[in-house]
Amino acid sequence: MAMAASAAEIRAAVGTTVAQQTATNWLLEGQLRARRPVACIPLIPNHCRLRREWCQARAHCRTEWRSVVFSDKNWFCLGASDFRVLVRRRTGESMQPICLRPRHTGPTPGVMVWGAISYDSSSTLVVAPRTLTANLYVSLVIQPVVLPFMNSIQGGYFPTR
Repeated sequence: MAMAASAAEIRAAVGTTVAQQTATNWLLEGQLRARRPVACIPLIPNHCRLRREWCQARAHCRTEWRSVVFSDKNWFCLGASDFRVLVRRRTGESMQPICLRPRHTGPTPGVMVWGAISYDSSSTLVVAPRTLTANLYVSLVIQPVVLPFMNSIQGGYFPTR
């Protein structure tokens, strides 16, 4: 289906009939390979600017980064997802807007996983239930994982949002 659309576009641009194999060969000669689009939540230019400024302001603090711990929780979708849609792109173009696949941000069946990393170590992963209350967070994550992990990091700093 995607190749038929490409052949039709080439036919319209060139003004003559082009075989599907010819269109495929042209795409491959241009190093355009069929790849899965990167799933992302689109960032507005202001978000990109703020992220870049944050990184640039902290680029020269290499020794301080050794004592910083980052943690995050991620939701892994266990439901059906159609990853059969491919995009034609060159190496290094994965984050171009045309190569992105919008993703659903609503409730879906899945599992939540929490973990933390520092400069040279990582915590154990915690698989959490769908609803993680404050009390459950303390008993499942903070007491058994975070506190021992923080104690293992000399001068550890745990940034919060």
